[in-house]
Amino acid sequence: MKDGGINSYLYVGGNPLNYTDPLGLYNYWKGAAAVANAALAAGNTAAGLATAVAGTAAAGTGVGVVATVGAYGFAAWRLTAAYNAAKRAKQLLKEAAQECPSDGSVKNLLGILPFGTNFDDPHESFQDFAQQKLNSPTATSTLDLLREGVYSLP
Repeated sequence: MKDGGINSYLYVGGNPLNYTDPLGLYNYWKGAAAVANAALAAGNTAAGLATAVAGTAAAGTGVGVVATVGAYGFAAWRLTAAYNAAKRAKQLLKEAAQECPSDGSVKNLLGILPFGTNFDDPHESFQDFAQQKLNSPTATSTLDLLREGVYSLP
């Protein structure tokens, strides 16, 4: 709170001359999913870099090639996960800014999951997404979907 009272322009960062939202568009559920994805990206980046440093340190100690290669592989996996989470965050933030608050629902939080942006809206379903993947030329069987992480074994 400032001397003049409550800042009623908080949604534009207290700067209504440079930032406006004339239509009042912002889906808060998707915004929350975007923030969560950004946090995942930051965490995975830090973990991936720390693992790469640990792998480099292990190489100098004579622990063995297996430990070093394993650490680098895990670091690459974490950095790839960070990149994908950052892409999801950017997409969700863009979508959140183009939707009304009334369009939001808890289902939008599915956007945090890998592939979640494909079925996080009310008109999208996981079944449609999986069927589309099955019909695509790159995924020809359920086994391919298991490899891609779309399905999981019970």
